[in-house]
Amino acid sequence: MAKYLTLILFMTTSFVMSNAYASKELAMIYYNPTSGIQTEDLVYKRVKQDLKSDFLIRDEKVSIERATHNLLAKKGLCVRNLIKTHERSKHYVFSEPMTYFLGLQVYTLPPVASEIASEITLEGLIAHKRKLVLGVENERSYGDYVDQVLANTPKGISIYTKHGPEDEGQMHSMLMKGRVDIVVEYPAVMAFFNEQANISPQEQPVALSMEGFPPLASGRIACRNTPSGRRFVERVNQSLKVIKSTDAYMDWHLDYVPKSLQHDFLNKLSHELVNS
Repeated sequence: MAKYLTLILFMTTSFVMSNAYASKELAMIYYNPTSGIQTEDLVYKRVKQDLKSDFLIRDEKVSIERATHNLLAKKGLCVRNLIKTHERSKHYVFSEPMTYFLGLQVYTLPPVASEIASEITLEGLIAHKRKLVLGVENERSYGDYVDQVLANTPKGISIYTKHGPEDEGQMHSMLMKGRVDIVVEYPAVMAFFNEQANISPQEQPVALSMEGFPPLASGRIACRNTPSGRRFVERVNQSLKVIKSTDAYMDWHLDYVPKSLQHDFLNKLSHELVNS
């Protein structure tokens, strides 16, 4: 008798569990792991925990190029940590910002910086008489302004495009070795790889004073513009509203912002959160 009761209990439990899973929406979320700053991963794990009652989330590691290709082919639901641009907004629905970071800057090595005017546009830099080589990553969006400049750059201008998975560390290494003259990067990322490579302050890349770059950038979840995608983004936004009020959210950012940049970052982030 006990054996039959155990069997009935097992079957009942299995039925309840299968119904629970069946009531959840399957959400395939693509991501390209970063080799340095882990803020986005920490925020996403907390968001994922909040959404587990509504979605059966499956994470798949792929390149950004493959992720966006799959979404356009109606495979998967979302991709993590994308910069929102005008072009991307034609295809995807975006969450509110998940992470914030000091905005992009243009970097070069000190000897090159000494030959460049103190105030210059990116267009002027690309067309500089010194024929500088700008290094960019094929899979990466640098935001509306930089993407537009690159799209309008005439053929024959020296732009080196690195193909393959996004890898900020590799671009930093190419700059330090002189394989490219200029890169566009976030200050915290540049500082992280300077420290990793143990580069002395005198040899570290210099940020050029450049017009057209916003003070802060943000990473978001981008989903297919379908009922499921919109529901997922809505739940992400609900979760973020709570998470952003916690001390942990700020800690996850500051842990990866160098002390020399923290004051500037906090001022800009506080202004952004108050006005958002």
